[in-house]
Amino acid sequence: MITTEGFDERTKRYFTAAALAAHRWYDSAGHWIGSGHELVARERYWLSFALYAAGEHGLADAVVRNADVQQPGKTGPGSTFDIFHSNIAVALLVHHRARMANDVVAALEAVALDGFGFKPGDRSPEFQFYGYNDNMPAKANAALVLGGEMFGQPELVDHALWNLRAFAEMFHRRGINSEYNSPTYTPLLLQAMAEIVEHARCDEAREIALKIEQRVWIDVASRFHPEMGLNAGPHSRAYTADLLGSVSCLPSLLWFVLGDAAKPSPMELFDQDLALVLHHEGDVPFNVAQQCWFGAGRYHIPDAVRAMFAEKAYPFKSSATYEVGEVWQPGYPARAGRITSYLDADFTVGTASTPWLDGNQATCYFATYKRVPKVSSSSDFGTIYTRMFVNDDVPGALGGKEYAAGAEESFVPTCAITLTLQSGPTAMVLTHPSDGGAIQAGPERRGFDRAIRKITELIVIPAHHGCVDEALIGSPNGVEHRVAWDGDVRTHAWIAVRCGELLAAFLPLAYSVERGAAKVKLETMGRYQVVSVALYEGEERQFTRKELGETFGGFIAEHASIAQFGSLAAFADALPMGAVQDYWFSTRHTRYCRPASMLGDALDLHTAWGTWSFEPRFATVNGEPESASRVDIDGIDSAKLPFLDSRPPENVARLPWRERLVINSDF
Repeated sequence: MITTEGFDERTKRYFTAAALAAHRWYDSAGHWIGSGHELVARERYWLSFALYAAGEHGLADAVVRNADVQQPGKTGPGSTFDIFHSNIAVALLVHHRARMANDVVAALEAVALDGFGFKPGDRSPEFQFYGYNDNMPAKANAALVLGGEMFGQPELVDHALWNLRAFAEMFHRRGINSEYNSPTYTPLLLQAMAEIVEHARCDEAREIALKIEQRVWIDVASRFHPEMGLNAGPHSRAYTADLLGSVSCLPSLLWFVLGDAAKPSPMELFDQDLALVLHHEGDVPFNVAQQCWFGAGRYHIPDAVRAMFAEKAYPFKSSATYEVGEVWQPGYPARAGRITSYLDADFTVGTASTPWLDGNQATCYFATYKRVPKVSSSSDFGTIYTRMFVNDDVPGALGGKEYAAGAEESFVPTCAITLTLQSGPTAMVLTHPSDGGAIQAGPERRGFDRAIRKITELIVIPAHHGCVDEALIGSPNGVEHRVAWDGDVRTHAWIAVRCGELLAAFLPLAYSVERGAAKVKLETMGRYQVVSVALYEGEERQFTRKELGETFGGFIAEHASIAQFGSLAAFADALPMGAVQDYWFSTRHTRYCRPASMLGDALDLHTAWGTWSFEPRFATVNGEPESASRVDIDGIDSAKLPFLDSRPPENVARLPWRERLVINSDF
């Protein structure tokens, strides 16, 4: 069984390497001498965890002392507040106060205390748990609990308790938090809750935080693939490095906790010759510093969760409900959704029924696969995902921009509104272009915020560590074998690929009321192979909201292991057994039916989806609505999970923001 033994040894090894690297970036006075982007205040704070732990107290003091925490254009009270500064300052004081010079202690205390002001500090209404980026209120409330105790201000702890109780209520009504399965922000949530559990004196704060931490660890473990060492999708808030399975926050946290069972290791950041696609456009110091934050924590993982990390009986399924708040611009409504992950011995496929907030950072469809039977490094697995792009945007770069030294754009947004429906390894992914929120001259002129000459939906297969091994295109007379990854694809044809141990097939469903069926082709874009679907390509112009709403994309996706079929040809032969209906008449109706075959049991996926709606009129699997259960994880009794086994703490006796709200209340 995987255990957390070795955590201290791994953190020591990482911190020692980070401290050594810091000597190349800073002089003894804490001034930046490195190449590339200088680390800003929060990043200096992150790095100092390693420096203090490694015994480099003088350099740590200098690095913190020279952190510029002033907010541009601000003076006076509140000028130093930044959620990234105040919570880290409190944690640094909790962990390393005894190792700091007196002036550094005073400076960090000033930053922390400034963050405890009502506005715009840690007690801002923005930092509550209400359907948005949960990592921010998690960090704010860790600072409130620990800082309130540190400075003898119990009202700060009381404020945090109100927020934590509200978070407990979310975990009672939903399966997972709103910022679900994010490769970057889930670790920040875990770290903040773990800090409360480890260091708070308030019993209630520790109890709630521990239960939250356990619920999130259960979800993370349920989506972890032990043989690949990588978490399955789908994701909220995923960056380019996450989409490639490169070094990022969640793999790093899992490496600290699990050791080499998690891939890739953050120790790869110190390999000067390794070509990595990293967050912040290849910024190594930023990434080194950020992982120090996770190594500084102490985590509380239940034994049953360790067992789930260690091994799974395949196929393994995990799903959970979530909720997201409203985005006023460009007008995305508050709603609920479900994330579903299916894990096979050789691959995973995951979907989110509705995008996180506006969908830009979400991967509503995401697959991972083994390139080789036995994975030993991150180059031995691959990923597949989808994006909708406008004009010159391509995977890894905005506006066709090229980056040096293997770097890529940190985040290339999708322009799609997405609806998914999944059963086992089969996914239905439906899309249409977002209106982008640009308000022009009246309702019929509301469209993208720029003139459009091309709208392209891509099924993206990154080729950083190897290309698609084989491709077959469906035709009336059987299949067409593609020698090269290029050329047009017949309308309504299955595109079947073999990528290492994975067999995957995609049937594009793309058309518009105005232009008819979309053109499909195979293309190579830099280090990516893509199935490219041209929703529009022509004269540069503005689109009305009606035109965008009547432009439809998406696909049916089937997945299987090479071990199941033996060959791509055998897999492709099974695909024509399925039948698809996809038509629009005020509502888009889509149905995919196939009989029992080697692909699996008989299946009927059926949905009706209105233009500009974020939830379907109905979505059924084999004629039945999707499960209403808040959590469905193989081998887990959801009724016994924290916050689902009882009512959450009562939370109506106090409202922290009463004085600034228009309310009608007896409290």
